[in-house]
Amino acid sequence: MKFIVLFLFLIGASLLLFFVSDGQSYTLEAEIMDPYAMIFPVGRMIPGDLSNADDIDFQSIASIFRMRVLDTEPDDPDTLRLLVRLEVAGEDPIFTVSSTPFNVREVLVPLGWQTNEQLSIVPELHIGEGDDINAEQILPYIDGGNMADNLYVLSVLLTDPENGGADWDIALNDNYGIESATARVRNPSQVEVTSPDDGEELMESPIFTWLFPRNPGVKFHLLIVSGEEGDDPTTALDFANEATTFLDTTFDAGIDAAGEQTTYLYQGLGDERPFEFGSTYFWRVTAIAPTMFFEESVDISSVPSMFKFGDLPAIDVRSPDDDFQTYDGNISFVWRYPSYQNLVFHFKVVAGNDIDSPPFTEFDWNAGQGQRDIYVFAYAELWNAKELIPGEYTWQIKATAEIN
Repeated sequence: MKFIVLFLFLIGASLLLFFVSDGQSYTLEAEIMDPYAMIFPVGRMIPGDLSNADDIDFQSIASIFRMRVLDTEPDDPDTLRLLVRLEVAGEDPIFTVSSTPFNVREVLVPLGWQTNEQLSIVPELHIGEGDDINAEQILPYIDGGNMADNLYVLSVLLTDPENGGADWDIALNDNYGIESATARVRNPSQVEVTSPDDGEELMESPIFTWLFPRNPGVKFHLLIVSGEEGDDPTTALDFANEATTFLDTTFDAGIDAAGEQTTYLYQGLGDERPFEFGSTYFWRVTAIAPTMFFEESVDISSVPSMFKFGDLPAIDVRSPDDDFQTYDGNISFVWRYPSYQNLVFHFKVVAGNDIDSPPFTEFDWNAGQGQRDIYVFAYAELWNAKELIPGEYTWQIKATAEIN
């Protein structure tokens, strides 16, 4: 139903352009300062405490829009009145203010583009003077600290100065130029992270996903840091340093951004440090969203989330057995292990039963991606292996790997 109301309102707004006087009219141009505005902060429009506000002076509103007047025909009237209206599509106006009568050709035409802040201090206009904005009219459209999710329409109009001041309906039927600009304010309150789940234990690199309107102009800041299980996530993220930071990046939602879901594939490349087994990580996404005020944005963050990686699995040793004996040094070492990225085996043989004693034979073998899961080493074929002499030996195989 709301969609139908908005659609019908847009049709009606376009018809406003046909409400012109019998004579030629001025050409007005108007635009919202940020065409991709998602947030409409109340505090930048209404300084102070709105709950105690009296009527609001138009001069107190930061730059929301800009406009200009182009001269047309010499028979256009010189002295007119400027009206400015902000409304929600299909609903009552939020405010309408008017200027005193002024000479359009002498005042506005030469100035060119003017923001509402600039218009409010043009001496000849006195815009809003004696006709302040009713604070109570704004209250129904406030959601938290911002104006609510709505389609906002800003209109400017030149009219006969004798038409009754700020009476919009009368001015609309006796105008000498009108223009409107719109802004679709979304007012999201939070980024919602969807994967990995908070507290999830992983064995391979996650695909990070979150929900937030992917409007043009939106940027995302993704921060991932290491910590200890039980750490406060917010503290770990707020006080991240070079040693704990695994990724700190900001990127655009995209020129052709649409929808709500964003996906980030972590590959451990470039600025992405590879994750480590047995470690805990915290992450947060912050959306940098444009506001109605020129070159201003607000940060909207997700709730910090945690994920961790389990330890590498134990190596499944198949042979030799603990009581294995050989009389000719012919011995094969066999074990099973899953495939991991950059898998390296550390092989060590010591004389006696103290594995921490100096090695009799020791080497690292890079298994690469680990394309097999059964590994066999014939000791006699190892190029750097010392020849076994009669005695007792202890051996050990360890694995290190990176997160896939």
